Amino acid sequence: MKNKRITLLVLLFVFLQSCTVYNSTSVSLEEATDKGKVRVFNNAGLEWVFKEIQMKDSVFYGVTSKDTLKIRQNQVSTIYTIDKEESERKTKLLKKSLLYSSIPMGAGLTVILVSLVLLLLHGY
Repeated sequence: MKNKRITLLVLLFVFLQSCTVYNSTSVSLEEATDKGKVRVFNNAGLEWVFKEIQMKDSVFYGVTSKDTLKIRQNQVSTIYTIDKEESERKTKLLKKSLLYSSIPMGAGLTVILVSLVLLLLHGY
């Protein structure tokens, strides 16, 4: 019973996902400032994803949902900004394929989500 609920929650999570596509060309910290979501790699290959990069008093900060972290310029190897156009296109394609590949035409995401929630609430 518990495994079925976990499976349904995972399916619900998958339906609510969106795709994030990043530009293939690295930019400088200055160019990435106030551009929205970015991926930052350091010289050791570690990756951070920030909601945005801000600059205050000539110091760069990466903003996450929980923290604001100071970015040391000499330790950054590459920075990729989000490709908003391509991200939106891929998200639309993903949702379209999820909606219409396995269910009859005319049924919408709302029907699927409501069905999953009802199954969860009624002890599927």
